Amino acid sequence: KRAGGDAFKVEIFPWPEMINSYGQALEHQFLKPLDQSRIPPSVDPTADPGSYTVKYKITAFGSYNMTITLRGLHIKGSPFNLLIQRSLPPVQTTGRMADTGTKIALAFVDVDGFPMATNRARMVGMDLCNYIFTDESVDLLGEGPLCNWVT
Repeated sequence: KRAGGDAFKVEIFPWPEMINSYGQALEHQFLKPLDQSRIPPSVDPTADPGSYTVKYKITAFGSYNMTITLRGLHIKGSPFNLLIQRSLPPVQTTGRMADTGTKIALAFVDVDGFPMATNRARMVGMDLCNYIFTDESVDLLGEGPLCNWVT
């Protein structure tokens, strides 16, 4: 179908438990599908009439089901199982000071040992180095050093 206008219903609900292994309550959500046929080409030239987009945010780890229905009937594959797992942070593997002494290059890997970009410092642009280093380390860098975290 190359037109929109269908009344899809999308729901995410905890299943089979209402709390996760950390004791956090899992949320039940009703989502509103975006009918892409209603998006003018001037706003999004890649919009695909007859397609629908759903965005959602799950804030607690756990097991969920997502149901998608059209006129009260499940679409093919619905309900879908969603397992949201805790993601472990990347681990630093190497660190190297540049010959000029102005840069420190750090390499990170994921839990499986694959290289991974990260912004664990949550920095944007330049900031004080004591944001990511201990005071003792900052003292070794000289007076008022600035750092920039690049992924």
